[in-house]
This record gives sequence, C-alpha cells and structure tokens, in this order.
Amino acid sequence: MVMNREEDIKKMKYHLYNSGSYKMLEKNPISKITRLVKKAIKETNLDDKLKKCLTPNSEISPRIYGAPKIIKINVPFGAPTYELVKYVTSTLSPIVVKTNSFIKDSSQYVEFIK
Repeated sequence: MVMNREEDIKKMKYHLYNSGSYKMLEKNPISKITRLVKKAIKETNLDDKLKKCLTPNSEISPRIYGAPKIIKINVPFGAPTYELVKYVTSTLSPIVVKTNSFIKDSSQYVEFIK
C-alpha cells in the first residue's frame, strides 16, 4: 500500500480543525472526569468485582493518531473510561435492538425510508 504523507497530514488537520469533533481546551479534563466516574461507580449497588473492573485506573488522556485506518474501532481504546463504555454498551445493546426506532446500519435505514 502506497501512502501520501502530505495528504494524510492534510486530512488530519482538516479533521482536527474543521470537522467540529474537537476543540482546544484550556485545561486537561481527565482528572475531573476520572474523579466523577469513580464517585458515581462507588455509589452504585454493583458488586465489588464489577466496580473494580469499571473504575478508571489511569488518568492518561486518550491520544489521536494520524495513522491510516486499517481496522475500525468503535471505542477509543486506552481512554480512562474504556471499560465503563464497554460495559454500558454490552448492557444496553440487547435492549436497544428491541426498540422500534433501532436501525442497525445504513442499509437498513435505506430500506426503512423506501
């Protein structure tokens, strides 16, 4: 696979500055988010083993990399809330699939609007 580095850099800059997905923050919010998530998990009635698994144990900010996408990843691996997101997704997925408003993918949406 031949890649054009300049084109990749251009795409990354566009994504960072023009997509609306990112904004510059004055302060790193990870410590605050981690503290709030830990507090919320502690206050649940989940069993201790699950609480420990879901509790963030890192305050390292997720990073964005300009590497070409080889595989598609649904969750930002390495984020402090990764295990929590994974748990919530697995818990809610079976419920969401049963709702009348659930659309699996773009193909199903196209069929729905016909």
